[in-house]
Amino acid sequence: MSFVALLLCFSPLILVLIHTWISSKSVDNTQNIPEGSSGWPFIGELIPFLKPHPSFHMSPFIEQRISKYGKIFRSQLPGRRVIISGDVELNRIVLQNTGQKFKNDWPRNIAGLFGKYNIALLEGEAHRVNRSLYVGFLNIERMRGGLLREVDRQASLILDSWKENSLVYFKKETRKFAFNTALKFVMNCDANNPEVDQLRGEYINVSKGLGSLPLKFPGTTYRKALQSRSNVLKYINQKVKERQQQINEGCEGYDIPSGYTVLTAVAAVHMDPSLFDDPQCFNPWRWQIDSSSPARINNIMLFGGGQRLCPGMDLSKLELSVFIHHLVLAYVWETEEPDPPMALPLIHFARGLPMKIRPYNPSVV
Repeated sequence: MSFVALLLCFSPLILVLIHTWISSKSVDNTQNIPEGSSGWPFIGELIPFLKPHPSFHMSPFIEQRISKYGKIFRSQLPGRRVIISGDVELNRIVLQNTGQKFKNDWPRNIAGLFGKYNIALLEGEAHRVNRSLYVGFLNIERMRGGLLREVDRQASLILDSWKENSLVYFKKETRKFAFNTALKFVMNCDANNPEVDQLRGEYINVSKGLGSLPLKFPGTTYRKALQSRSNVLKYINQKVKERQQQINEGCEGYDIPSGYTVLTAVAAVHMDPSLFDDPQCFNPWRWQIDSSSPARINNIMLFGGGQRLCPGMDLSKLELSVFIHHLVLAYVWETEEPDPPMALPLIHFARGLPMKIRPYNPSVV
């Protein structure tokens, strides 16, 4: 093949490289863009940017350019122009305005491994909702309770496994500790489960892929990371399906099969004589629980309970207290005729509870 033919074959690639190089060099002089450099055609300054360095020192790439251009400088990485900031005020502005002035962005290799629905990649309302789920799942009360006990147990298991005077690879052991704790807390999988070792290996492969080039050729680190991510997702989906099929929760000595509806009869609890003395008698003080009473705060379900506890509970108590306060001080009343409340299932008065009222006069009473 002649030189001219070769030139024609590779001319599109050459044109792309030339265009990329020219684009990287072209800076709008009418704007106050930070000073910096663009590096090589196509790859920009990727090689010095990714050069390993001691983690307790600043990257030589950043240190050299801050010394030359200042704390805010311009660079070029594959496919994108970059402003790198070592300035505390600008960094604070960026972090506080992500999703507004600045769009959240990640390198392709990380985005590909995390998945588009990962919380790190979500924006706006989707990010807010998902973040609230994470925060709720890892709230301080949960950490003080079950999570603290589990972290303590996993730490003891790891340390107890070390033999006296043995050589320990601390990175491996601490990674095992963090992984086992998270897996137990999130998926209820014990560390002695044979599947855990395999899953941990897949997790390590995914971690290695986060620092690799997004090349999907067979044998590349990124390709292995994608395969491991797929294996992890298959495992999680399998566990979710198993959990959905076998949710036959044992409660109070009974099995409640998945698919059954459980109705909480709150009135049956409030009318239970084993919980409240003489429950049929009008006694508004029964709700003031003391240590000598058989009733306990967990037996009172006026406003629901758990995560479904009525958020307007305190407001309704306030409204009721204030209204009755003014009613008692201002009026005397009596029912015109019996009109007992009926549960249909909400409380209902057949005649609307008609009452005869007159102003309260202490001298008359």
